[in-house]
Amino acid sequence: MKPRIQNLKQKIRAGIDEQSVFGRTDGPPELEQPFVDAVLAFESCPRRTLLDVLGESAIELPEPEKLTDRELTAKLWEVIHALLARFIVIGNTDHLSDRELYTQLWRQTLRQEFVILPRHTMQIDMTKTGADNDMSIYLKYYATEEQRQLYSQVYPDFKMPEHVEPPRRRDHLIPDDPSRVNKKHVN
Repeated sequence: MKPRIQNLKQKIRAGIDEQSVFGRTDGPPELEQPFVDAVLAFESCPRRTLLDVLGESAIELPEPEKLTDRELTAKLWEVIHALLARFIVIGNTDHLSDRELYTQLWRQTLRQEFVILPRHTMQIDMTKTGADNDMSIYLKYYATEEQRQLYSQVYPDFKMPEHVEPPRRRDHLIPDDPSRVNKKHVN
């Protein structure tokens, strides 16, 4: 088993064209091999945009401005469910209206490149996208009081935003585990 693990590590190094350093493990090779297999799968998988993934599912994505509110909401849920079918979960969306969320997906998130592994769940946090791309939105709408206090201790100069309940209720309809998608969640 050790030669197989060494061979996998060499493939990883060759695939990323760098001198990867692997920590020494004192455990049995049976525990190290699944980890190295996963790293190799990740490093050898091409990066793709979510737009390409949705295109494979024949999902058309009109510009947000060309959709009525009703059409936009239907299209947003079509996108959410198509992503879930590929084990891609968007979360922390309750601070955005349907139009804001679809627009942010259409203009930015769907155009970013990701490593998309088959049958591996990828989580996309919608507080880490957009113009400010920082912790303010998460801390304002989603963080627990303990998380807010800890963040203030680590970053004492940070001006903590007032906690506000998110204005929408959408996240509870998007399962964290795509294998448990319930078709009744369709809006």
